[in-house]
Amino acid sequence: MSTEHFLFLIVVVFVIFFFISTIYAYYLYKKHLNNYEDFFKQYRQNGLYIDPISNLSSDFGFVLYYLKIAFFVRLLQDKKMYVEKGKLVDKACYEYMHNLPKEKTAWMWSWRRAHFTQALLFVTSLILGCLHSIFYHY
Repeated sequence: MSTEHFLFLIVVVFVIFFFISTIYAYYLYKKHLNNYEDFFKQYRQNGLYIDPISNLSSDFGFVLYYLKIAFFVRLLQDKKMYVEKGKLVDKACYEYMHNLPKEKTAWMWSWRRAHFTQALLFVTSLILGCLHSIFYHY
C-alpha cells in the first residue's frame, strides 16, 4: 500500500469515527430529551434569566443540541456572563443551578462531552483531508 493510500485511509477512519460520534451524540440526545424538557420547563417557571441563544435553540431539535445547554453549563462552572453590557447575570441563576442535585445535571455533562468529541473528530477529519489534498495535489 502506498503512502498516499495509507494517509487517505487515515482520513477515512477519522470521518467514520466522526459519524459514529454523531450517532452516539444523537442517542444521548434522545435518551435525555425528557430530562432537558423537564429542566427547561422548571427553569422557566422559576422566572430566571435565559439567554436568547438557549431560548431559540430549544426549538431546533438535535441540530443545535449543545447550544441548548451551553448557558446552563456555564452557570454550573461559575463563568462570568452578562445579560447586556455592564450587567451581570443574576446570582439567583447560579444558585438555582448549584442547588440542583447532581443527577439533574449529569446529562448536561454527557451532552457536553459528546459535543466536544464530535467537534474534535470533525475538525481533525477536515485538517487531515485538507493536508492530504495539499500534499497530493487533489
